[in-house]
Amino acid sequence: MLTLRERAGGQMPGQEDETRLERAQAIGLLRYMLIREAADPTLSRRQRGALVRELASMTHVDPDGRAVRITR
Repeated sequence: MLTLRERAGGQMPGQEDETRLERAQAIGLLRYMLIREAADPTLSRRQRGALVRELASMTHVDPDGRAVRITR
């Protein structure tokens, strides 16, 4: 895993940049967590579609604690 310095191209980011990077990473992890099961290559198209529709019908909590909905 890259350090903040490496992700910022060798320069140490300011507090605002660090916060933005951490939030972006948390959002990315949330998104991956939501889709990882649907990305299973052993699922049929029908199974994957049902799973994605189910995920889209639910309310999820983002890293900031807000309720969010995702689209298919």
